Amino acid sequence: ILSERAQVTPFVGKKSCRNSIVERMNGIKLFLVILSVICLISHTFADDDSDRLVFPGEIHIPEHSPAYKSTIYPRQANGAISDLVIANQNQQTDKINQFLSGTFPGPNVPQKPLQEPQDSFSRPLTPKEQYEAEQRERLEEERYRQEQQRQQYLEQQRIQEEIRRRQQELAQQQYFPQPLEQKSPVGQTENYIDPLNFQLPNNPNRLNTPPHQPSENDAITAFAWNLFKGIKPPNRHNNIIVSPLLTQLSLALLGAGADGYSREQIENAVQSSPEYLASVVRSLKNTQPSTALEYSAAIFLSNYLKINGSFAQRAKQVGSDTVPVDFPNQSAAIKQINGWVGQATRNHIPNFLDSSTPTQGIDMLLANAIFFKSIWRYPFNETFKGDFNYKDGHRGQVTYMRVAKHMRSGTMEQGLSGPSGGLKWVEIPYAGGEFSMILIVPQNKNTLEELIRVLTPSHLNTIMDHLEYSMTHIVKLQMPKFHLKSRVSLTKSLLEMGVSNIFTSQSNLPYIALNAPVVRVTDAIQHAVLNVDELGTVATAVNSFSVVTLSISVPDPEISFIVDEPFLALIVDKRQKVPLFITKIYNP
Repeated sequence: ILSERAQVTPFVGKKSCRNSIVERMNGIKLFLVILSVICLISHTFADDDSDRLVFPGEIHIPEHSPAYKSTIYPRQANGAISDLVIANQNQQTDKINQFLSGTFPGPNVPQKPLQEPQDSFSRPLTPKEQYEAEQRERLEEERYRQEQQRQQYLEQQRIQEEIRRRQQELAQQQYFPQPLEQKSPVGQTENYIDPLNFQLPNNPNRLNTPPHQPSENDAITAFAWNLFKGIKPPNRHNNIIVSPLLTQLSLALLGAGADGYSREQIENAVQSSPEYLASVVRSLKNTQPSTALEYSAAIFLSNYLKINGSFAQRAKQVGSDTVPVDFPNQSAAIKQINGWVGQATRNHIPNFLDSSTPTQGIDMLLANAIFFKSIWRYPFNETFKGDFNYKDGHRGQVTYMRVAKHMRSGTMEQGLSGPSGGLKWVEIPYAGGEFSMILIVPQNKNTLEELIRVLTPSHLNTIMDHLEYSMTHIVKLQMPKFHLKSRVSLTKSLLEMGVSNIFTSQSNLPYIALNAPVVRVTDAIQHAVLNVDELGTVATAVNSFSVVTLSISVPDPEISFIVDEPFLALIVDKRQKVPLFITKIYNP
């Protein structure tokens, strides 16, 4: 341009030409500045996405952040920024379709964190970035897991509430066998039932208990009560603890070796085979972890006595082991038997035989032991000192326990005429729901002996039936703590039950020993321990039959149940409906 201008106007001076060039250069600079401003403004508006629709779950990456540098910058360097734009557009399109179709998850629905797609164009993460990413992923998974657990808990609560509602409906149908007709309160005030002020009948046993169904276990209850009633301690006001099932099992085992009149007497008293009684004991041992029930049995034989093989096999089938003992050696025999008893009762009965017990005349000892320990379903929450009314009329201080919970209780008068006026009972359940303690007191004060005389096994069966069918109600129970020991001879009781022949020289037990023509029973002893406190119960008992050989020429209302007088306590198995222990307590 300058050369052309010089040719056209050669007369122009050098100074004027230089000014013209400066002016043109300033114009070019101004143009470039304006163009830069326009580009900057255009770029700013292009990056502004404040008016764009943002969907839930979308992540905004700030510019110049570490995440932005790790994703955008490498793509720009590799020329793959267009791939990122296309992927973002596809993601936004999918979210729009889900949002419009109504399948896009809401904010309250737990979403499992999705794994971020691996991108081959992104640079490898640094250890710190990888650790932070893993932490974020774990937090998301933990949130998802907790939300799932919360939803499951709410669903379980809903199901339990539905079950509770249905149980209430079934109970109401049992209260009212015939459906009630709904009547409006307007003009129908005579038979109208206000659902807000309705109260159940004031009857402890609101459900009708069906008639008792006879079973083979009734023989166990009958034997237990008859054996208990026949026990006559030297002082009739002494405490008595007995486990009749042990005696019944030992007597049934003797019946397997008996014949003739001896066998007939044993069968009439026992009314069950040793195999069936052993199966009942085995079923009792299947308990919940909160209850411990152990049964042990052994036949201690003199070294010279040869036991019948069939009798030994049958004894083994019912759980009795054969143990040889040197009975002429008194101290060794007592130590061996006491060691077995202590182990079977967890050392609650360490000295079953004292050092003065003569063992020289014993040829065989049938022993069995039972150990029971359990905790209350509703532990007693209060203990205090109070007066206890003894049989002779005086009072003494004992430690009482108190609790108020939903329990079963009732009264009974039918067939119990006499000074006692009937009885009242309460069930104290153990944890697990398999066993219970039943307390029985007479309606009239200090008439326990009169009540025992008229009480029958059918009454006990009725009470145990109520444990299954009766409704619970709030009972304020007050009973004494007690720790009892009892050692009684069962011979007189068995004699009253008609088992007499095996105690005489006419005993007919030919199938027990091979080298003894005549075998008779000298005594039947049971030693028992019962501990009851605010936490639970420990009960154990040992039963023994001593056998000697003879020659032929030798001969919902709230109920207050206060136990402050002598009472009966039974520990029963609610599944089999059989008593394990029967206790008469005069002095707790």
